[in-house]
Amino acid sequence: MPDANTSRQDAGRWSFLGSVALALVSATVLITLGLALPEQRTQALFDESGPFEQASPWLWIALSLWIPLVFRKPTIGVAAGMVIALAAAAREWDWHVAFTGYSVLKPPFYYRADHTIFVDGVEQAISIGLPERILAAAIMLLVVASVAVLVSRLIALQPWKRPWAWWVLALGFAFGMLVFTKAIDRAPALLDENLGITLGPRARQAFYAIEEGLEMMLPFFFAAHALALARWHRARKKQAIAAAIGAKGA
Repeated sequence: MPDANTSRQDAGRWSFLGSVALALVSATVLITLGLALPEQRTQALFDESGPFEQASPWLWIALSLWIPLVFRKPTIGVAAGMVIALAAAAREWDWHVAFTGYSVLKPPFYYRADHTIFVDGVEQAISIGLPERILAAAIMLLVVASVAVLVSRLIALQPWKRPWAWWVLALGFAFGMLVFTKAIDRAPALLDENLGITLGPRARQAFYAIEEGLEMMLPFFFAAHALALARWHRARKKQAIAAAIGAKGA
């Protein structure tokens, strides 16, 4: 049976390796779909009304439920993680613009009532009341506070002192996949504008498929990190208990 030190070192290994394997398999399948399917079929799978986009917010909601399940106790960090996962789900549903027509993510939303928006290419003037702005500000403050909580918790754990811990690797991989999906989204335009490389229809479909597909998979990668971190915390607690028992027996 592994001792406490070994358990702590191994905690989260399969969570990290599983997320990497999932990304590789998913990318392979998505590229194959993008290259093999007709354009209309690819659009139907990955556009706003397709199954990938429709599943994405529900997966973020599932992540919000997964976090307290794996950490097993209510803490401010768990609550913050749930808030951010739910905010990501709301973002996928476009709730940041759905209720007023103007994005709550834009600073002018809060200090100006009158705005101009475009609906189906037609310019429209809208006015946003003070109650709506106050409510949106309160929600945004909650999200910002949740991010601050998680960042402070991360700093307290000092991941730079244990860069090869599995939970650190899982976190880095999850954020790396987030950045990768954003880069893939912009890649065809950047290649064309900066290098004069124009991708063909099939290549564009492959980029589109991998970007939308892996974006849908992001909650799984963050779920893997949550599991790895929770296991590391439990292994650390067991190590502390074992050390205390050893100290009493000495």
